[in-house]
Amino acid sequence: MVTNPTKIRLPQRLENQIDWRKASQCIDHVGDRIIVEMFPEDRPTTILIPDSLRDYLRSHVGVVLSSPAYPYELKGVSFDAPSPGDLVIVHPQDGVKIINAEMGDYTPANEIRIYGAFAEYVGQPIAINWWDSILASIDKDKNMRAYGDKTIFRKDSANSKTSTGIHLPDGHHERNEMAVIISRGPLAHPDAKEGDRVSYNPHYVEQNGVDLGTGVNDFDYFIAGDFAINYVVRS
Repeated sequence: MVTNPTKIRLPQRLENQIDWRKASQCIDHVGDRIIVEMFPEDRPTTILIPDSLRDYLRSHVGVVLSSPAYPYELKGVSFDAPSPGDLVIVHPQDGVKIINAEMGDYTPANEIRIYGAFAEYVGQPIAINWWDSILASIDKDKNMRAYGDKTIFRKDSANSKTSTGIHLPDGHHERNEMAVIISRGPLAHPDAKEGDRVSYNPHYVEQNGVDLGTGVNDFDYFIAGDFAINYVVRS
């Protein structure tokens, strides 16, 4: 059964007033935890918004307050965690979520999320590595870097015609779904690399991918694992 991808909401502006330096001085790091303060909701201050709409208005980008300072070694690959101050894109269903978190002399203005912890996931508690929950980092120009085994793709427009000029109905465009790899996580398979043009499987993307669109139906970017790639087109 094909479903819609999980949708990630990016903030309208990447500027923020989160004092991550002060926060990092007020808490001590523990284990593999990554502590993130989320961006505030994108909403008018003069309109009352029902609680049911707040998840839609909340962006899924936050600022790292605390993270491991040591490199990781997994599957023969060494990689670092995002550093305090980095902006990260997080999976909306993961992490321990804390409202009004107590942090000594630092008072968070927004929701705190803890990754690399035992947290509720798809209806039941489960331990998830931070590199499975923190999907990518993002700079001020919205350039993204993937983490874990994830890949960030830029999607080509679906081709609505066959080579003989016959129009394909919606639902059959997966026959020619193409994308360009923007970033590969350190644990992704080395057979594909950044800049490669690939054929991808939309069924896998729809069931297991993350949509990085900002409300546009035909989204331009998505994050998915290696199973999304059918083949790489030779340059």
